Amino acid sequence: MQAHAHLGHLVMRAERYLKLDAAPGEVRVVVSLMLGPSETRRALEPADTNADGSITQAEADAYLVGWGAELQRELTVTIDGAPAEGVVWRDGVLDPIGPIAMQPLTVEMIAHVPLRGGEHTLRVRDAMDLARLERTDVAFRTHDEATLLRAGAGEAPAELERELSFGLDYAPPGGRVFTAVVRTPEEPMSRAVIAALLLGVFTLVGAVVALAARRKRRQ
Repeated sequence: MQAHAHLGHLVMRAERYLKLDAAPGEVRVVVSLMLGPSETRRALEPADTNADGSITQAEADAYLVGWGAELQRELTVTIDGAPAEGVVWRDGVLDPIGPIAMQPLTVEMIAHVPLRGGEHTLRVRDAMDLARLERTDVAFRTHDEATLLRAGAGEAPAELERELSFGLDYAPPGGRVFTAVVRTPEEPMSRAVIAALLLGVFTLVGAVVALAARRKRRQ
């Protein structure tokens, strides 16, 4: 496995880019497919539902919704060993749309995964079919005060590997798993919680003052 990016060249068939990007409150799993001209027509035929040889925005949107459902099954995300909750695949891109032609095509979708503050182990188990993917590049990123502690291929990487790549014959024992250990700031107390606490304090103080006043009148 090579640990460097692979950018800026003509894609003859198809290449894939995966990114795990952690930030306070959320992890994004970005999946991008870059298809060469020879693969574009085959990839877009399912999207062309009226078989007119062109992709409308509505057809592209429907295609991306279906692909997002597939990705939900093929790229499973866990946090600290448990299935991630609240995962939403959205922000899809299909470019270009319009008449289907022999030209490069980009298809992208992003999983948004809620993440609490603290230190967490994020894993993505990759079950996508590699048969038509000549290469996959994987990147591990953090931003906005999140820190990447360890990252790489496998269940428990010992080092911090920010980028790696592999070909269609990559089949490690136990399957393809990519792991990142990250630390994000603890969430600050929200304004709503602060307001509720203040209201409780004021209510308690008011009750104590009222009780003291009643006792004083009785004396």
